[in-house]
Amino acid sequence: MVNLESAIAVTQNFIPQSHLRAALGFLEKKTEQISGFSNDIKDPYQLFVDKLSLKRPEIMEQLHLIKGKKRKWEQLLEENGGDHTEGKGGFGFGFGFAADEAEEVP
Repeated sequence: MVNLESAIAVTQNFIPQSHLRAALGFLEKKTEQISGFSNDIKDPYQLFVDKLSLKRPEIMEQLHLIKGKKRKWEQLLEENGGDHTEGKGGFGFGFGFAADEAEEVP
C-alpha cells in the first residue's frame, strides 16, 4: 500500500516477559543505540523501570528475585560457614590416577 496523502502511523512496542531481562539490559548498557525518546529523557532505562514498577510491581519483584537468586554452590558454601578449607568439611575433587590404575577410561 502506498499513501498518496499525509498519514499518521500509530505503533506500539511489545516486550514479552521472557525477554524483559534482555530488554532492560539493552536499555541500561546500550543507550547510544536507543532512539525515539525526546532530548529531555536522559535515562531511558530508569524511566522504563520506574513505569514498570508503578504499573506492574509483581513483575519487578520477580526480576529482583531472579537477579538475587544464589546458585546452589553458593548456598552450600554459605550453609557450611562459607569456608571449607579449615577442616569444616566441604567437597573437593581432582583429576588424577594412582600409578597402579593405568586403565584407559572411555
